[in-house]
Amino acid sequence: MKHRAFTVVEMCFGLLVTSLVMAAVATFLLAVAQSWRYSDQVETTSMHAWQATVRLVRTVQDARLIGAVSPGDLGGPTPNPAAVVVWTKDTNGDGAIQEAECALVEHDDVQKVLRLYPAGQGDATTVVPWITFTGYAMIDKFKVGRTWRPIAIGVERVRFAPHGVTGATLSPSLEYTMKIAARAASAGQKDVEGRSVLEYGTCVVRAPGKQPA
Repeated sequence: MKHRAFTVVEMCFGLLVTSLVMAAVATFLLAVAQSWRYSDQVETTSMHAWQATVRLVRTVQDARLIGAVSPGDLGGPTPNPAAVVVWTKDTNGDGAIQEAECALVEHDDVQKVLRLYPAGQGDATTVVPWITFTGYAMIDKFKVGRTWRPIAIGVERVRFAPHGVTGATLSPSLEYTMKIAARAASAGQKDVEGRSVLEYGTCVVRAPGKQPA
């Protein structure tokens, strides 16, 4: 029995169909890979946002009182980025605010870092008057001679709004909004340009102290 070979037209048609099928498979695999990468990036960004929120909330919740606040700006870089001074604890129980009992949380617009100047630095005997503790100049003065550590990275913008920090009975809280840059899932990937998430909420001082006389 004589067998007929494929003609040139049949072979070309077969190659065309095979190419179309392979292209479709490649497109599907590429879409799946991109979806996985995006999921990893979202998960990593959510982790950064969670860390920033937890560390900020913990610092404010455990404090005694909220002092000077710089609100910051979500719209863009500002010469006065978001910052808040807190009286962390009355170490010696004298009811007065000492320099070493204060801490500062400040946002760095350039490095996109939320940083903490922890308590324990400064003079442990110098009393800070209430008007000084709540005055804006306290923020810049506080940083002189003190070191900081990062508590969150990839924080593009921060906005603070204090509540309950004036009056005879203080019920201090700090409303915050943080714009967190979308982060790459691994060191080999770049940050996801143009993508970010907003984290917002309110930190409430759990056991506020009395306003020093």
